[in-house]
Amino acid sequence: MNGSSAIDSAIQVLQDKKEEEEIEDIKSLTERPPVVRFVNEILADAIKLKASDIHIEPQKTSAIIRYRVDGFLRDVMQVDRHVHAPTVSRIKVISRMDISVRRKPQDGRCRIKHGEDHYDLRVSTIPTSYGEKVTLRILNPESARINLGSLGFSDKTLASLEEVIAMPQGMLLVTGPTGSGKSSTLCACLNQLNTRQVNIVTVEDPVEFEIKGVNQVQINPLAGITFASGLRSILRQDPDIVMVGEIRDAETASIATQAAQTGHFVLSTLHTNDAPSAVSRLLDLGVEPFLIAASLQAVLGQRLVRKICTRCKAPDPLTSSTLKRLEPYLSAGKTPVFWKGMGCEACQYTGYTGRTGILEMLRITAGLRPKIEPGFSVLTLKKAADREGFEPMFHDGIRKALEGLTTVEEVFRVSPAELESGAESEVIVSPFAQETSEEIVSPDLQSSSVTLPRPKKILVANNSEMTRRVLRGVLEEEGILVLEAKNSAEALKLILKEAPDLMVTDFTEREIEGFSLVEKLRSQLSTRYIPVILLTPGGDEGSEAKWSDAGADDYLAKPVDANRLLVHIHQLLNWQV
Repeated sequence: MNGSSAIDSAIQVLQDKKEEEEIEDIKSLTERPPVVRFVNEILADAIKLKASDIHIEPQKTSAIIRYRVDGFLRDVMQVDRHVHAPTVSRIKVISRMDISVRRKPQDGRCRIKHGEDHYDLRVSTIPTSYGEKVTLRILNPESARINLGSLGFSDKTLASLEEVIAMPQGMLLVTGPTGSGKSSTLCACLNQLNTRQVNIVTVEDPVEFEIKGVNQVQINPLAGITFASGLRSILRQDPDIVMVGEIRDAETASIATQAAQTGHFVLSTLHTNDAPSAVSRLLDLGVEPFLIAASLQAVLGQRLVRKICTRCKAPDPLTSSTLKRLEPYLSAGKTPVFWKGMGCEACQYTGYTGRTGILEMLRITAGLRPKIEPGFSVLTLKKAADREGFEPMFHDGIRKALEGLTTVEEVFRVSPAELESGAESEVIVSPFAQETSEEIVSPDLQSSSVTLPRPKKILVANNSEMTRRVLRGVLEEEGILVLEAKNSAEALKLILKEAPDLMVTDFTEREIEGFSLVEKLRSQLSTRYIPVILLTPGGDEGSEAKWSDAGADDYLAKPVDANRLLVHIHQLLNWQV
């Protein structure tokens, strides 16, 4: 036993020493130009695409980099697992985090400059099975200057909201899921209220936007600063306006509602599905019905929908079944025209660029306050609000779809319509929801852990059908999956959607414009490292210099010899791996 313990101790010590050596090695790697340049490329590319978040996710044999753009995650590139550790360490260094700590979550911040603009990065790491996953939130300080007029409010809702926030006391709640733009709305409200005549104090987790003239408090549970304790403290700071980042617990809810009755105007957020449900949520947190009725002035419910790309916008002929479902929300006697994005280079072939809000505003009027009582029913409150002109956010979404700002599909995605049926409400299932069929998998396959290798995928971009056919035949004999494009637009679309392992294109053809096509590939990170073989005219002495200037990885003179082509392809793919 003693001998076994000694061996175990020796092994543990050796492991610790090896880890220390690895950490020192990673420290030196983080300062090497290739690592620094690679991290800078990731950040610059994400800012260029207006991404809100960057995800670096380790896998068994690789690491995947993804951006969240307009609310959706996009795979950008896959790198070798050996690149992951120095990349993560470099991010930790610039975020002032401890690179020697890899088994516990960490949080950090840093500020970067891109062109003339400055951006704040909020960085979070967490250990996973294959290494540390890193998430970076990109915050543009210019977003702190947002105003209410740019958030997508209708004239009626904007006028009502401005009337509410001008009140000397009371409470405004903004509801919606994570990522629905609640913080931006509160920031816009504070910008409008921010004058030298009032004292504004906020308690947030974290402080995302720095607003000049506003006293912002960052919660810190280790120092005893929570939403509840922070709110209690700032009420002794003689505030006129108080913003609480989120009402999460009964204590915060109670203090906020009481503050709204004692000469303060309180703004905060709740996680509920719609505006009327906010009242039910406050009751669940233990706030007395009479306190809610006396303090709550309005609830703003919101979602974010993607906006149609203006460069590829085209009419969207909806199916008759979809139009029938929309009939209750459309004007009688008018033929509605809806729109969609066809997909182009400007929108990365998604059909969308940017986002806007669809909103609903519930004013707690004198007629609605008596409904907030013991035995409260959300449905009863909704019906009473409808009689006073309340419009659910689905109505606002359809209005924006008719204006050509977004698609009907987007409105259904974030805010399904509801039709009342007796005492209950029936949700209309989105007509765009695709039915999925369950695959029948044999027990042998279910128990097998063997993963079949993915075939290599090569894009052939050439406007000659004969050339594409010949190259396809050569490549398919090697078990390669072949994609075909007859012009630059098709090639770019396929590259962004299919992420081929390699591209073969022509240098001189007018429809392809190989030189500019390669330049576009090299301009963004998701396509920058895809190997390119250019086909050039035979006997051109300057061909090598031309393909090198274009950014291609290799070239072949025409007519193409099949064996030479395969040799060049295998060399590039092996080099890539």
